[in-house]
Amino acid sequence: MFQTRWRYPICAIIKAIELDHSIIWYVVETNLVYMSKFEWEDNKVIEKTLNIEDDDFDAWYDKNIYNESSFNIHKADDSVWYYDYESRKDWMTWECDDLIKRYKNCYPASDYRKWFDKKKR
Repeated sequence: MFQTRWRYPICAIIKAIELDHSIIWYVVETNLVYMSKFEWEDNKVIEKTLNIEDDDFDAWYDKNIYNESSFNIHKADDSVWYYDYESRKDWMTWECDDLIKRYKNCYPASDYRKWFDKKKR
């Protein structure tokens, strides 16, 4: 697990998991829209996502991180690592034929939102 800003080192993530199938690599989208968990499943690297743009994370953040002195500061992506994301049951597999293409140039937050909105229905 690591804190990241901007882009995923997606090639390194995929290669590490291909070489050692026991690795699970967590990444948070820069704007705290979702978390990704990359792991080995069905003979390939897959991505499971957890929506953190929700009331559960917001309530936890307000109780544990937020205070008046940080009123004008946006949520920092490092705070999410203190959140108990592993006990959440709503991780979903975000199917993809080419993870490198998905993440090579940017975080696909708008693609994620479209996909997630369809899944919620």
